[in-house]
Amino acid sequence: MRMAILRCVTRVRIHHHTAFAVALACLIVTPHPILAADRVLSYRQFLDEVAAEMDSVYHLSHAVIRYNPDTDRRFSTFDDAVGSTAVDFPLVIDKAIRLAHVRFEGTARLRHIRFLKKLHFETVGGDLWLSFDSCAFLGDVELANVEPWIYIKDSQFHGNISHFNQRDPVKLKIVGCEFLATTQPAAGDSATGPNYRLASVGFNQLGSYFEVWDTIFPWTSDRDQVLL
Repeated sequence: MRMAILRCVTRVRIHHHTAFAVALACLIVTPHPILAADRVLSYRQFLDEVAAEMDSVYHLSHAVIRYNPDTDRRFSTFDDAVGSTAVDFPLVIDKAIRLAHVRFEGTARLRHIRFLKKLHFETVGGDLWLSFDSCAFLGDVELANVEPWIYIKDSQFHGNISHFNQRDPVKLKIVGCEFLATTQPAAGDSATGPNYRLASVGFNQLGSYFEVWDTIFPWTSDRDQVLL
């Protein structure tokens, strides 16, 4: 396994299972406010809207996604046995998702979902955790100015994940996941520079925490890197 390269940020190259964590001090931040004009959706309503979207990209802004125990049992974090037959087959999302100024509320997780295209979350608030469990991300995952902890477990990444915050501390935890090998550049391909499979940086604030456990990073070429 190659050793970490330490510069102005921490860059780690990994070949096999590994675990690492970086923690700094704490910073109090102002949460994303709930406005009277914000739409309120349950997790089920949110995903139903995504599935019904006729465009190739689903856009949602200025909304609250709130856990509803009557409709959102699939997303419960309390009892894995509840509604277990409902998650035997993954929910497939065949369009990109772009969220802006959205708040997630309630103890829930986005569970057993195949995201076929890009996820882009920008200026997203909510309760302590925003969790993904047993998901597959075939497109890139882009997180920008996301307030809650991002917790991703037992999932696969076919593309890359980036998490950049300018205001709130970056809080990212990845457990038991696998980054699948990317396609080798074709002979004569002009692709140059690093390909950051995982990149996470907070700007001008303390309180950031990164933790990755039991996660596989197969390298396609020397371009593949992890940047923290």
